Amino acid sequence: METKLMLVSAQAGYGKTTALCEWVKQCTTFVAWVSLDKHDNEWISFWSCVTASIQERIPSFGQTIGCLLEEGPSESSEPMIKELLNELNHITGELVIILDDYHFIELPDIHQSLSYLLEHFPPHIHLYIASRTDLPIPTTRLLAKGEMHSIQMHDLRFELEEGVVFFRDTTDLSLTKGQVTELFHRTEGWVSGLQLAAISLKRSANIKQSIQQFTGQQHHIADYLLEEVFLHQSETMRSFLLETSILSRMNHSLCQAVTGQMNSQEQLQRLEQLNLFIIPLDEERNWYRYHHLLSDFLRQLGSRTNSDKWIQVHIRAAKWLEKKGFDEEAVEHYLEGQQFADVIRLIEKPPCLDAIEECCVDEVGNCFT
Repeated sequence: METKLMLVSAQAGYGKTTALCEWVKQCTTFVAWVSLDKHDNEWISFWSCVTASIQERIPSFGQTIGCLLEEGPSESSEPMIKELLNELNHITGELVIILDDYHFIELPDIHQSLSYLLEHFPPHIHLYIASRTDLPIPTTRLLAKGEMHSIQMHDLRFELEEGVVFFRDTTDLSLTKGQVTELFHRTEGWVSGLQLAAISLKRSANIKQSIQQFTGQQHHIADYLLEEVFLHQSETMRSFLLETSILSRMNHSLCQAVTGQMNSQEQLQRLEQLNLFIIPLDEERNWYRYHHLLSDFLRQLGSRTNSDKWIQVHIRAAKWLEKKGFDEEAVEHYLEGQQFADVIRLIEKPPCLDAIEECCVDEVGNCFT
């Protein structure tokens, strides 16, 4: 409540809406909640929903906005936003406006008008946005002035102890802490992953075995990732996801070698903007990996769609990794690509002098040639 904007940003199933709902229950301030969908990706519809949600809490609000709204986002869009700001200024007391599922909104006119509104918000009005993607509006100035707070995927993911509480208090399953730890490791704290695991385990005749076999190929997980994540992407992005899913770690150069897509850096940045279960492995964001369950799902999907292409993808990965000196990883991909002569060649390859010297320094504390 000390900032203009609170952004809650993470992919499907991390509990964005649930977290906001629980917060609203404890909030003593007026809250105007707008649940958006693809039909609200239209200027008049969007701002009509926002105005109507405020009117539900404050019936006298928005009496002068209706006519301006009907004229749409032409030259009259700025007067409508200014009038909306004027009415917000006349509200006594604090008001929270929540825009849930803002990722459905793609119209530039809406982004521009929302950005203008935020820039001129009175101090007693607060905007909360829940979205699967990063905001497509400029927020640098808000951040610099301390007027924006952000909650991301790593904030929403469960810690191990929260996973223990979840299984103990919300399911009928009697799992050991070791079993919960195994599920937590496989889901990486993804809340919906834990929920889907609980559904599967309730139907299992052998819980221990089911936990050991719980991957992105398990049908509840696969169906969820297919419907909520994969099918929402463009054909180009789907191809990028499938082909790079073979990699345990990736950077733009390796992705380019594997996929042939020259814009691989932009694709990785786009995946980050989409919060698409991608995890940076360094502060500079040069190397990434996928969430384990997404990687399992994509590999299963890719291997059964085009087996010949799948082999070629592994070979391209192996060649890049060998060229960069990552021989162990290259061997794994040569195996998957059925290039057994290359596997033998790399295994029998003598270690380079630099590696021997490094080993000697590590082992005995001095270096010799």
